[in-house]
Amino acid sequence: GVGAVIGGLFTASRSRTGDGPLIRSTLLFGVVIVAAALMPTLPSMIALLIVVGAGSVTFLSVANSTMQLRADEAFRGRVMALWAVAFLGTTPFGGPIIGWIGENIGPRWGMVVGGIATVLAGLWGMWALGTRAERESKRTALVAAAQTAEMPAG
Repeated sequence: GVGAVIGGLFTASRSRTGDGPLIRSTLLFGVVIVAAALMPTLPSMIALLIVVGAGSVTFLSVANSTMQLRADEAFRGRVMALWAVAFLGTTPFGGPIIGWIGENIGPRWGMVVGGIATVLAGLWGMWALGTRAERESKRTALVAAAQTAEMPAG
């Protein structure tokens, strides 16, 4: 829809991919899904669903381009196949759960659960990237210390 076109144009106009844009698009997408679910009127929800569409395309574009650019050329096809399996292959598990929530608790709550799951995934990604940065920093410090210890005095 309109939101998807807006998201596509926005993403195409941006030159950056990578961890930061991926985390931001994931978190924003999740927050907007929850906000849309909690809108008090149909017109306000429809307006926010345009933003959800933009967020969806932005997230997918940033995720796809980040993975393709980061994957070693020899493994790029395999990486993207695993991404497709992870992204599309989980629908048979998540779909019935969200469907049950929507039917038994209410459709808004199905969206809320999906949005919260998206935000949690973004937060997990932020944590994982932070711990990776810490490990790399410690590794660099250890290598520098080892090189300093190996230097002859004088």
